[in-house]
Amino acid sequence: MRRGCLMGYLDQIVSWIALITGYARNSLPDKALEYFDLLHKSGLEYFRSIKEKHGLTHTADHYACIVDLLARSGRFEEAEGIISKMPTKPNKFFWVSLLGGCRIHGNLEPAKQAVKALFEIEPENPATYITMNNIYATATRWSDVAKIRKKKMGVHLFLVGDTSHPQSKEMHEFLVEISKKMKEEGYVPDTNFVLHDVEEEEQKEQISPTTARC
Repeated sequence: MRRGCLMGYLDQIVSWIALITGYARNSLPDKALEYFDLLHKSGLEYFRSIKEKHGLTHTADHYACIVDLLARSGRFEEAEGIISKMPTKPNKFFWVSLLGGCRIHGNLEPAKQAVKALFEIEPENPATYITMNNIYATATRWSDVAKIRKKKMGVHLFLVGDTSHPQSKEMHEFLVEISKKMKEEGYVPDTNFVLHDVEEEEQKEQISPTTARC
């Protein structure tokens, strides 16, 4: 079937994938790659048309999608060009997309950039550590693998009323929520072990989960 006859059927991703898979399974790798490349070009055209044809502004999700397309196909220079021209700050999904492409192709430098950004956005997410660990392992960078595996997850020391931790606000809000749930379940603070030269409400505050020593 000629390309002209096929293009009318290629308006859905399922059609693209079926066509590429069919060529690949029938020993026509050149054709499979040809349409694989056309698929990527189509994605880029849609991305450009958002602004050039429709006069709309690209959102963070649009950028995440186009970087996912470029990174998964190994076109990291183009992806870096998109990053440098972005008018908005990349979000979590953007960096996850870039990191996913780096994992497929074993590209270390952009992976490091993505991981650094993800650590700042959500440092508690273990998936970032695991993905970077796998990238290092694929590249046989065993010393870097060892560093990641030895990294201690966040264990911090803070005292009653201590606000020195950079995430103290978030921690306090989380503990306040826990305290509310405990009281709803019938928890009553035992103030017998608190110094008696303070008011009762302050005694309760000192032994609540929001001020416990960790």
